[in-house]
Amino acid sequence: MRPLTLLLGCLLISTPLLAQLPSYVPTDGLVSWYNLDGDAIDEQFLHSGQLVGANDAPNRFDSAGQALTFTDGDYADLGAFTELHNLCEFSASIWYKADQAQGSGCCNILWCSGFDQWLLHVGSWEAKLSFGSGLQCGAEKSDFYSDSLYSRWNHVVTILENGTASIWLNGVLVSSESVTSCVCSHDGSMRL
Repeated sequence: MRPLTLLLGCLLISTPLLAQLPSYVPTDGLVSWYNLDGDAIDEQFLHSGQLVGANDAPNRFDSAGQALTFTDGDYADLGAFTELHNLCEFSASIWYKADQAQGSGCCNILWCSGFDQWLLHVGSWEAKLSFGSGLQCGAEKSDFYSDSLYSRWNHVVTILENGTASIWLNGVLVSSESVTSCVCSHDGSMRL
């Protein structure tokens, strides 16, 4: 059994607009922007995080030190996002590359908004991308199954809007499911 290795390139979390960023970054409703270029610094300086065991790595353009690699329990703790408390409409975007891992765990989390709350994960025993509320929030989710989730860079956008949880993979809508409630408080620490 070999551990999953995740390479994360950038993370964007949107609701209210907070600051001016480079022209290629969409700013409508932007909360935070992380280049993840060897650190967990929020380019808007509101939610900079602490790395626990993560290391710098090459990004999708093979530029050294421009991404982070996570294995066996490594994470970036970004703190609480009060902007998301009781919010039922938000989106998050992330670039990732995951090795196909063999194991018995349920999931390899790309991001979560608190312990088992709204989260995005890649399945560890099946080729599944899942965006959902987790067990503490009613376990409503949107799933996508494909072997293309591993061993290459992927861009994932998750959207919770108008009672629908959707997953966009590399610019294509791959999963969309109705959610009957939005009960998550998002009061835990955001983690990668």
